[in-house]
Amino acid sequence: MARGAIVLLVLLVTVGDLSANEVRDISLEKKARQSDLVVIGRVESTRPENLPGGTFEYARVHVDQVLKGKPPDRLDVLTKGSITELDPDCCEVGNVYLFFLVKEKWPNRFESVHGRYGIYLIPRDRPVSK
Repeated sequence: MARGAIVLLVLLVTVGDLSANEVRDISLEKKARQSDLVVIGRVESTRPENLPGGTFEYARVHVDQVLKGKPPDRLDVLTKGSITELDPDCCEVGNVYLFFLVKEKWPNRFESVHGRYGIYLIPRDRPVSK
């Protein structure tokens, strides 16, 4: 009996550890509220950058439409950081995305408000209205 309880406890602890880094989606309303900036923009380029804490990757974004906030003239969005589970599934050069962003401590740099769930690809067959 005690052995079965120990096995069950080990399984529960292991399952908890496996999902510890899982990021769950939240509503668009919550993302918008938590965002400093919400924009639709086209990725112009991507580049690695060495910063304290490691090498990160940023996308330079040309803003087509502002939905919330005031974007800087030069907008850089973190695409690969130190926590893989938070990396958004973006940013291919030339593609257009809807970005829910929060400011980083570095000037003109932003990151997804909710990890992989804060940036959405806008399909090419759907034009962005202005």
